[in-house]
Amino acid sequence: MAQSLPPIVLFLGPEEGDKERRIHAIRAAMRKSYGDGLEEHSFYAFETPAHHVTGILQNGSLFGSAALVRYRGVENLKKKDDIASLAVYAGQPVDGTVLILESSEISVHKDLEKVAGSANKKIFWEMFEDQKQGWLQGYFRRHNVRIDPEAVELMLELVQNNTLELRMEADRLIAFVGDTITADDVDRYMYHAKEESVFSLYDAVVD
Repeated sequence: MAQSLPPIVLFLGPEEGDKERRIHAIRAAMRKSYGDGLEEHSFYAFETPAHHVTGILQNGSLFGSAALVRYRGVENLKKKDDIASLAVYAGQPVDGTVLILESSEISVHKDLEKVAGSANKKIFWEMFEDQKQGWLQGYFRRHNVRIDPEAVELMLELVQNNTLELRMEADRLIAFVGDTITADDVDRYMYHAKEESVFSLYDAVVD
């Protein structure tokens, strides 16, 4: 079947929730086009060289009907050989495969941006403060859960500024607390559940 999606896309920016939703849409479109035998691979640029990723792509799907490859942290790609491998593949991509280049940064090496092309580059910007509050309140409302304004403010102080992290923590609260969430609930189930680090332990000792 003809390739209906761009063979390479570049997704940048810190808003991981919207990024994941776009990737989910790509996955769904590939399954619709190629069936359920979709192979998926995930690699990180700081540990997997680009030629290994392009080798997987050039082999196509060994056991399924198509292949989706996520290559994360591509801001770490600085070597000419890595970028050259991706550029060569971009010149002759394999049908039935999609390569998603991902970074939480808003820019990467200019030659890497050329690999995907400007039309297939998307920056997922973080939300403004008022947008985060509205998004979080709406998420709880869609799950028939009431959350106090103070609880929303505390959550936003504790959670990284992206909807993926907010959704994960909101789901935890819904599971643990129920249909009404207060600031005390957030303090009990989020603040005290945070993993300790060398820095937080040092602060505690100093105090």
